[in-house]
Formats: sequence, structure tokens, C-alpha cells
Amino acid sequence: MEASELEDSDAQLWIAPVLTDLQINGFSGIDFQQDDLTLKNLEEATRGLIRNGCGRYFPTLITSEWERMMHRLERMCELRRESELLKRVICGWHLEGPYVSAEPGFRGAHKPDPNRLPRIEELEQVKRITGDFPTILTVAPERDGIMDWIIAARKLGFHISLGHTNADFETIGESMRHGATGFTHLGNGCPTTLRRGDNIILRILETPELMIGLIPAGIDSWRSY
Repeated sequence: MEASELEDSDAQLWIAPVLTDLQINGFSGIDFQQDDLTLKNLEEATRGLIRNGCGRYFPTLITSEWERMMHRLERMCELRRESELLKRVICGWHLEGPYVSAEPGFRGAHKPDPNRLPRIEELEQVKRITGDFPTILTVAPERDGIMDWIIAARKLGFHISLGHTNADFETIGESMRHGATGFTHLGNGCPTTLRRGDNIILRILETPELMIGLIPAGIDSWRSY
């Protein structure tokens, strides 16, 4: 393209590394939270992400009935094995739930019924499906039994992220000592009104050891709510 052509077009060219997104629930109108996700669906969403500068990503499943979550995870693993495109671009899995806050607001859009307390034995099932492939598990650290669950998850090689939580400083610190290293979409999964002097956003911002994830929604996105 000649310089004059570039000046006359509305194209903007960038030279930069592609983005890696650790939490993609769907794209291009395709929701990953479905039992009958097809190879065409997943490849179409993946191509859409590539066109928008995201060259690698973690497909993410949110709280649902446990067996349905496992079926969906297994299905996506199978689809990735069938596609060179997906092998190149999908670099891990992310399970967001079902062990998130039971409090409305902090639970966010996650359904209340399948949301529940952690079960250590279920980690083995996830491990059988994902193998050694990088897998992030997002949990609320205030749930009963979660600390022993985090210890067991870390021994199996899972990466632990906190999210959809109203945990206090002490609980956040304890979860980090047991192996939690991240925080999923800070600012999302919160009530619309928070206490000004002490809230989960401030607690996490004052915990720099955690790798914080954000959803970069634009102004137009917020207006739609």
C-alpha cells in the first residue's frame, strides 16, 4: 500500500505482540457455555479473537452443574485436538466456579443453585480431562473448606485465582500462603454499590503480590447495562 493510500484509508496498523487473554467466555456471538459446542463454533470465535489482536487465550467455563461443566470442558479439549488452529491459539483452560461467593452481588451472574462448597475429589476429574495443560481455577477463598482444596489443587499443578469474592484481608492472605496467585476480573462480580472505606477492590489493590485481571469494557459496553 502506498503512503497516500494509507492516509486516505481509515486503517490503523499496529506492530506489537499479540495479546494473551486468560478469560474468554465466548466471542463473535458464540457462547462457550453450551453442551453442543462445535468445531466450527470454536474456530469461528478463535478467528474473531485473532482479528482483534488476541493471538492466544484460555477458554473459560463459568458456574454450572458440575457434570455439565465437565462435559463442556471435555468437549473443548476434544475440539482442540482436532484443529491445528485451536492447538496454536488455545494455550490453557479456565474454570470460573462453581465455588464462588454465595452472596448476591459478589456471586455476579453465576447461578445460585449449582454454586456450592468445594470438593477435593473433583480435582482429580479435572486433572484427568486437562492432563498437564495449563488450567486456572477461580474460587472465592471465604468458602468453607477452600484452603485444603487450594493446597490439593496446587499439588496437582493447577493455577489458583481468586474471584467473585468478598474475602477479608486475612482470608486473602491465607489463600495466597496456600498458593493462590491471581485475581479474576477485578471490579466485575461485585455489587453495584460498595463500602467506600473498605471493599474487595481496595483490598486487592493493596495486595500487589496477586496478578490482577481486568475486563477492559468500554464506555459503550457499560451503557448497555
